[in-house]
Amino acid sequence: MPLSASSPAYNAAYICADAQGHPIATDERGVARPQFGSCDLGAYEYDNDYIFANGFD
Repeated sequence: MPLSASSPAYNAAYICADAQGHPIATDERGVARPQFGSCDLGAYEYDNDYIFANGFD
């Protein structure tokens, strides 16, 4: 499940790298990292508000 902007994982990573120090350029879905500043912790990078992603309010 993608992050929300209020998640503690949002922009919480010090660097965008794996445990061996290799850069991570995309998240699990292929979304570019970082978005909006620093990388997020976990498999998904926040890139939008998914509650209303389909256009319904």
